[in-house]
Amino acid sequence: MQVEKRGRIETDEVWAGNILITGDVVIERDITVRVMAGTRIIFSDSRDKGMDCKRRLVKHFNRSHAEFEKIDFGFIDENAYSIVVRGSFLCNGTQAAGIRIGSRQWRGSIIVGSLRGSSGNFYAKNTAIKYAGIGLWGLKNTKIDFVDGEISSSTFGFVAGGEFNSIRGSNILKNNVGIVSLGSMEMHCSGNTVKNSRYYGILFGGSEYNSKVSIAGNKVISNDVGMHVAYAKNADINNNKIIRNRVGMYCRKSKNIKIDRNIIRKSNTNGLILDMETEHTVVSGNRFHNNGELAVECMSNAGAVLKDNKLSGESTGFCLRGKCRVTIEGNTIRGNQFPGSWGIRCSEMSRTAVLNNVIEGFENAIKADAAAAADIRGNRIKTDNMGIDSGGESTVSFSGNTVQSKTVGIYAHADSHIDVKSNKITSKIGIEIRDLCCVNFSETFYSSVFRVRNAIAGMARIH
Repeated sequence: MQVEKRGRIETDEVWAGNILITGDVVIERDITVRVMAGTRIIFSDSRDKGMDCKRRLVKHFNRSHAEFEKIDFGFIDENAYSIVVRGSFLCNGTQAAGIRIGSRQWRGSIIVGSLRGSSGNFYAKNTAIKYAGIGLWGLKNTKIDFVDGEISSSTFGFVAGGEFNSIRGSNILKNNVGIVSLGSMEMHCSGNTVKNSRYYGILFGGSEYNSKVSIAGNKVISNDVGMHVAYAKNADINNNKIIRNRVGMYCRKSKNIKIDRNIIRKSNTNGLILDMETEHTVVSGNRFHNNGELAVECMSNAGAVLKDNKLSGESTGFCLRGKCRVTIEGNTIRGNQFPGSWGIRCSEMSRTAVLNNVIEGFENAIKADAAAAADIRGNRIKTDNMGIDSGGESTVSFSGNTVQSKTVGIYAHADSHIDVKSNKITSKIGIEIRDLCCVNFSETFYSSVFRVRNAIAGMARIH
């Protein structure tokens, strides 16, 4: 038996069996609709004016225009039927008898609340939402809790913008964008599998007023960008597995982001990018492995602390440029002996402190050029070719480091300024200096400096 639903619902209802939506459904304030286990909700393929989701969605996302301008909105049909929840919509599925919402031609949405601030409450367990324009969209003053379900084959899977949003233990699969948090006062995203998104797996931001956001314990796999953080504040991103995305994670114009104990591996290009004035970001205890080009790239005035991470298998470990301000401390940075590989590259007026790291397995360890400034202290460096390359008007302080290099320990050139103190350098050529650079050993240059300030096994070559 199939029951048809459309229009305003103004008394409490229980839905069971097969439900056919033949027009927009609005669950009014203080009204509760309970959906029983095993229910299937499908939508008529007829069209009328419907809810204008497309226009309102673009307007609501306006602050994040740069993130959304490339997304294909065509799959959101403004004339498709939607369910609007201003009261409560409670879906109580079980593992044996789950609830299914959607039909292949649907392209509408489940909208909780309204842009005018109406409250709404949505709870679902063991519920699958498929073929939606927006699978689940929470607006102002709303509460959403989505547990052990699935949202798939939609333009947007879950869009959170309300007072409280939680999505846990769910599969978010084959959407254009998997999970979006925009201005949510409280957002918990944990234990989900977010996979095969055309654009972003998880997109967090779009507002500067996010106050409490936790993205923890998720598997983010085979998306274009695994996680994208923009215009965000106060997010804790921890214990996620971010694997086989084109870019693992990208952050821009955000503050107070904590990226902690994640595994980021096998990205096609970069594991993590910090860009465009991202500030007060702490990246700690993460494992980066076999990301295609770079483990971590910081640029465009980003400010961050990169601490106690383990990197392995990248052609470049950390790349710093564009006036970024970064502290790199206590990391283990291991390469795979790629030709032309570098543990750390500093350029374009970046300001960097490189403290107490282990850098090994790269052809070259540290490069500073293009007016970069670097304070390099207490590191253990072992390379096949070059320990440190200081050039391009860079300014470097190099002290208390241990360097083992098969070719050159320190190479200073191209108008660079380098202050060398109390290092232990073992190399075929301990120090090579050329091209009008300024090297300060703090003692007499030719003899006592080598004897007193630096322990150097190998010859010095000066041009």
